[in-house]
Amino acid sequence: MKRAYSFLAVFILYYLGGNEGLAQVLGTTQFSSLTSLRDLKSEGITGFTRSAGGEYRPIDEKEYLIDSGDEFVIKIDPPGPDLKTYFSRVTSDGNLVIPECQGWYLRGIKLFDARMRVINDLKKLFPEAQVEIYLEKVRPINVSLIGALQNFKEVNLNSASCLFDLMNAVLAVYQSDSALNLKLAQVSLRNIKIIRKNETINCDLLRFHLMGDVNNNPYLQNNDIIYVSFHDTNSNNITVQGSVNNPLRFEFKPGDKLKTAIDFAAGVSQAGDSNRVEVYRFKGKSNDFEILTCHIPADTNLPLQPDDRIFVRRKADYHLNKYVVIKGEARYPGLYPIEEGKTRLSDIMKLAGYTSNASLTHSRLYRILNVPGAEELYKIIRAMPFSMSLDWIESNFWRSTAKENLNIILVDFEKLIKNNDATQDVVLNNNDIIVIASKKHYVYVTGSVRKPGTVLYNPDWNYLDYIQGAGGFKERARKSRIKIIKHNTETWLDADKELVVEPGDRIFVPQRDQKEPFDIFYQSLTIITQIITIILVLRNIR
Repeated sequence: MKRAYSFLAVFILYYLGGNEGLAQVLGTTQFSSLTSLRDLKSEGITGFTRSAGGEYRPIDEKEYLIDSGDEFVIKIDPPGPDLKTYFSRVTSDGNLVIPECQGWYLRGIKLFDARMRVINDLKKLFPEAQVEIYLEKVRPINVSLIGALQNFKEVNLNSASCLFDLMNAVLAVYQSDSALNLKLAQVSLRNIKIIRKNETINCDLLRFHLMGDVNNNPYLQNNDIIYVSFHDTNSNNITVQGSVNNPLRFEFKPGDKLKTAIDFAAGVSQAGDSNRVEVYRFKGKSNDFEILTCHIPADTNLPLQPDDRIFVRRKADYHLNKYVVIKGEARYPGLYPIEEGKTRLSDIMKLAGYTSNASLTHSRLYRILNVPGAEELYKIIRAMPFSMSLDWIESNFWRSTAKENLNIILVDFEKLIKNNDATQDVVLNNNDIIVIASKKHYVYVTGSVRKPGTVLYNPDWNYLDYIQGAGGFKERARKSRIKIIKHNTETWLDADKELVVEPGDRIFVPQRDQKEPFDIFYQSLTIITQIITIILVLRNIR
């Protein structure tokens, strides 16, 4: 299945939301980059543990080739006290010799085969003896580097060194030189050749690093020539993101298949949908691309192309981490997992409980409205000059919107908890916030009063009593526009003596605008002019 898209759309998403915004849109995750030897350095990878001189490093006896300079210990232990131990070095012509026998030609023979050959021959001479042979010390070797690392010329190693060890030796030198360090980005990890006498060994060091493929990390031999290809990290790469175990970007190599990329990314994660693997592929040299929707394992042999981007989508509703938060006067505040669409408010309240200081009447349930730009919109609304360019109902609507908190879900906690009122048992959503309020014994009085602040709650008082308790009105108080802001809904109500003021409510006394003399003169002149105009019009009509 193929679909064509313009790259401009993705660029806009990237520009507006940055890397994280684009990742959210495409359902991706952050990834590591392994496109060059410099990336290997930045990842802090060493690949092996050094030991003194390299002699005591683990050696794969089925791969290690013996040559001149290797030193062995041979033990022959017959019955009785006559233990014989020999230290012998492979001679320049490739022979290992001890006094008891004629010796063995071992050059180019693998260590395992050499050990078996020596033990079998000695067992024939000493059938009753226990025979052991050990590689005591490896030989030094010199290799040459050409291509992207030609400045290195020769590197001194030992015969226990593999190709990956050589690259670590290169990193150790390059990281100490800032000029050389810049060249690491040009060094390919996947196109390396070992030129050895009459053969050439092609190596993919990234395949060894990511998958442990030892065939791509062979032991080095004396006089090997290592050709390292150049690589431009800005192109010719493959990116794997989404629900994989190791999201990454790596160097493309001809012959790579979809299976190569998924294997390098350590496979599809448990949450990944193997039926929704999307390959985003550029069309020629343009920025337009097509999407190939693939299935694993059916499409694992799909050949990849340079700069393919692979996204493994997450299974819908797989182990979704949904939570609500309860805080305030809860006995056990904190995060609580929920099944979205199933868990109700009463379920969480049973688990969290509430303290003796809790006020169920004042408690609230907040729900985040995931509307893009909502917060910016509310800022604009609150700053709007409602008196201009709006009719009375529009102005009234926007004024009300600016004063309301639409994130509050209206719940009567008192009825829910004490009366088991099912109509108040709200089904919870992810990221809901439950706030169990403390008992409030005061009312807030703000605005144009002499002593704004908190006034102790008195059940017998109306709003005027609380204003008097705050020192009374100031001279410019606008007494006809007093508002009472309810604690439980944050709605603004016109003050009235019959309106019950509850603990936690706020009383706001607005202030009349102070006008300058010139403003008063200008407005008066405008009114007079309008009156004169009307009189003249009426006279003309007569």
